[in-house]
Amino acid sequence: MNKEETIIKYFSGNYAYDLFLMGMIFGNPIYSEYISNKEYLNGAIVGNISSIFLAIKEKMVDKNNNILLPISLMEKNVNIIANKTDCGYEINGYTFKDSYTLVTTIRNKLGHGEYLIDFAHNRIILKVDGNDIVIQIPKLTNFVISSFSSTLQNYNTSSFTRCFVYSKSIIGKDKERYSLNEYKNMIASYYKYNITIKRKDGSPIEGFIFDRFNETVSSFSNSLNLSELIDFEKKVKNDYEVTWNKVSTKNEDTKMLESFLYNSTTLNTPYERAIEIVGYEVDKLFNKDKFDNFSMIASGVHNLLLLNSIKELGTSNYEKVHDDIIKKYGKLYIATDDLAQSLISSFNALFAYGYDDVLHNKNEYQSLDLDGFDYSLIDTSSFNVEVEKTDDGYITDLGVKENAIKNNINKLNNALVSCNNNLAKVTSIGNQKGINAITSQINTINGNINGYNIDLANIQNTLNNVNNYVSTYASLLKNEKIINGIRNSIAHGNYKVILKETLKDSLIEFTDFYEGEVTFKASISIDNFVEFLQKSAIEIEKYLSKEEKLVLGN
Repeated sequence: MNKEETIIKYFSGNYAYDLFLMGMIFGNPIYSEYISNKEYLNGAIVGNISSIFLAIKEKMVDKNNNILLPISLMEKNVNIIANKTDCGYEINGYTFKDSYTLVTTIRNKLGHGEYLIDFAHNRIILKVDGNDIVIQIPKLTNFVISSFSSTLQNYNTSSFTRCFVYSKSIIGKDKERYSLNEYKNMIASYYKYNITIKRKDGSPIEGFIFDRFNETVSSFSNSLNLSELIDFEKKVKNDYEVTWNKVSTKNEDTKMLESFLYNSTTLNTPYERAIEIVGYEVDKLFNKDKFDNFSMIASGVHNLLLLNSIKELGTSNYEKVHDDIIKKYGKLYIATDDLAQSLISSFNALFAYGYDDVLHNKNEYQSLDLDGFDYSLIDTSSFNVEVEKTDDGYITDLGVKENAIKNNINKLNNALVSCNNNLAKVTSIGNQKGINAITSQINTINGNINGYNIDLANIQNTLNNVNNYVSTYASLLKNEKIINGIRNSIAHGNYKVILKETLKDSLIEFTDFYEGEVTFKASISIDNFVEFLQKSAIEIEKYLSKEEKLVLGN
């Protein structure tokens, strides 16, 4: 399957899952049957995996190249997709020297769209050093779920804090819909515990202590029995400090959250379930840094669990999928982040870096016909672009070269004036040897000036073509810069959800940096992002001119 076919089918699968999720959230089964298609289902699974790998960005290693996943955990999970040998880890005859190299290679290939999907045979194909690395999609799915089901945490640190929220027991009745005041009271019932362990000598926390700390906090979060923390503190007090505190929501601004819950919680939600939903959103409110860094990873895994359920059940029936998830995991809450992450996957399916050879204009900045997708056909007006500082290196480089040539010509003209003055002097005294030498210098300078003038004419002609191109395709270039800004933000994991009064009005914000400076920042509502993806996909399909229609192209 070529890239043109991959783009169409890949997007179809991811967008089919978007529709499925929106149907579950809003109780309206819009085209839910599409995600039952085996090939579309595979596309959605790979799309979510790709988004997870993008979301983890550099979190797999810190600035000192310390791995944030324990080697033992990484090696255990890598065995799901590779065979361990004396030389490393082998897939299809190609050997990676260690588990970290294997994982980062897969991350980079998947994260940047450098792969093909064999939809019919449940596998993806990565090109590594000229070799085809084939991985079965079910194995890759199991690897990702096993590796990232729990939040990544830095295992190479001297201090670590676990946080959780809990609600005081409050009594409430099941209702069709809860009032704003009732949601306010539910939020006010929640408290947050911060529990910190710190090694006294500043060395990294020992692995077995990390495990015991996590076990203790997990147990305490269920029992709220302080004796568990006190007992743990006593056992490790020689080498570690253990501290904790409890915080209420009274100092938090919860008005937006109250409105969001009121407008977004499904009708006829049982009171006990409503309290759980409030708890999830309060956790986000209390732990902004944690959720900004890791919520999209968790959402990706959550989406994979839903997709796996659809695959195992062989149906996209909402009730059956819902019941299956409840049976396996105890609860189901599709958060705003889950839908946002799925929409990011659809964006990547259309605009991944790996598709530039198909979509990008190959005659860029030339006075030739467009040989690529016309990005002016897509509508980016719904994006609120606050910062766009894209530096076009090609145009900048042309300007630098033009100025350098002009400077060289000026220097040669000054040298020519000096030579002509000297020639006049030696001519006046009849110094034939001097006349011959200076005349030769003048001829050389004139030759060099002529050469530079030719170069200048060529580069000015190129600049003229570039300026004409920029003028002719201003809308194309503007839209392409926005697309590049968004995908650069996604590629570095710099995007987040900003909660508004409704799910549809909530924003996805994209930010890109260069050397610490913000070079791109834009946001769009979830509702507008859905519409943008739909309309963009239709235009790209027209360009690719394939027989097969996109899910949304009816």
